[in-house]
Amino acid sequence: MMQRVIIIGMGKMGLVHGSIMNILPDAEVVALCDLDKSLGNYVKSIGLNAPFYPTLDEALKEVQADSVLVTTPQFSHRVVAEAAIKHNLHVFIEKPSAHTLEDAQALYDLVKGRSEIVHAVGYMKAHYPLYQEMGRLIQDGVLGTVKNFRASLYLSQVFAPKSGWMFTQKQAGGGLLTNTACHLLYLLYAWFGELAGVYAKTVSLHSKEVEDTASAVMEFRNGVVGTLHSSWSVPGFQVEETEVLIEGTNGILIADDNRYRLHLINPHDAYPQGWTVRHRSETDTVSFNLSPEYGGEGYYNEDLNFIQCCRDGKPALVTWYDGLQVQKMMDAMYRSSREGYITLTSSSE
Repeated sequence: MMQRVIIIGMGKMGLVHGSIMNILPDAEVVALCDLDKSLGNYVKSIGLNAPFYPTLDEALKEVQADSVLVTTPQFSHRVVAEAAIKHNLHVFIEKPSAHTLEDAQALYDLVKGRSEIVHAVGYMKAHYPLYQEMGRLIQDGVLGTVKNFRASLYLSQVFAPKSGWMFTQKQAGGGLLTNTACHLLYLLYAWFGELAGVYAKTVSLHSKEVEDTASAVMEFRNGVVGTLHSSWSVPGFQVEETEVLIEGTNGILIADDNRYRLHLINPHDAYPQGWTVRHRSETDTVSFNLSPEYGGEGYYNEDLNFIQCCRDGKPALVTWYDGLQVQKMMDAMYRSSREGYITLTSSSE
C-alpha cells in the first residue's frame, strides 16, 4: 500500500528526507509544509514538486495523508507531532525526539498502547548495517560478558561564537549533546540498555549559551561501565566521526563509522580466535546514497524502515520510547554537570 507522506519543515533535513521519499517505491510525498512560504519555489527547483502549505492543518484541508515526517527544530517537535497524532497519522520525528524530557515523555504518553500508530525518531546511526552487526555481536555473547567501553564523537564545527537557533539555549535546549552527541548516546543505549548513573561535565569553549564539549563516566543497568568524550570543536573532523572500544571477557571490539575490528580470545560460532575485520562497504547495500561521506545509508534505511513499518503495521526500529530513553540520558548529563553524580530511575520502576 502506497504511503502518502507530508513533510513538515523544509530546512536541510526536510530536503534530505524529501529527496529520499521521492525515490522510495512505497512512498508518495503529497504535501510539503513550512511557515517560511518563500521556500516553496526553492524546493520545487530541486525536484520536490508536491503542493506547499504553511501548516499541517492547512495541508490536510486539501490532501489526504497516512504519515508525517517532522523535520522542524526540536523546540516545535511536540506541538507538530501532537497535531499529527490527533489526525491518527504515523509520525517520524528527527532527532532528538523533543526539546525537553517533559516533552519527550508527553509524546511517548500520546502513543503508548496505540499499536495502530507507527512512531519513529531519526537516530540514523541505528540504521547503519555495520553498527547493527556490532549490536548482534554483543547480544549474542561473542565478546563474552561486556564489562567496559570507551566512546568518542568529534566534529569540526564550532571555533567561534555562532548564531542561529542551534546555538541558543532557549530554542535548542543544549548544544553538542542535543544536536550531535545524541547519536552516540543512542548507540550506547542500543548496545547496553538503560543508563543507571552518570557523572558528566559539559563545557562551553566558544559558544555563548550552549556546550561545545561533553565528558562522562557512565554506568548502565546491566553492569557495563565506560567513558564518553565528545566535541564539535576539534580540528580535523570535517564530517562527524564516532569511535568506540568495547571490552568483554572473551575479547574486544574496536569500531568507527567505517569498520570494526574484533579480537577474540576463544572462537565463537563463525568468528575465529584472533582478529576479524569488517568494513562498511561489506555491509552497506542501499540502492540510493545521498551522502556517501556521512550517513547516507543511515538516512535511506531509516526512511525505508519507517515507510515499510507504516505499510505493514509494525513498530519502527527506533520508537518514541527509545527517543525518550536517549532524552533521559541527555537530561541526566546536563543535570550532572550542575549537580554531580546522577542516579536514574529504571523505566520499570
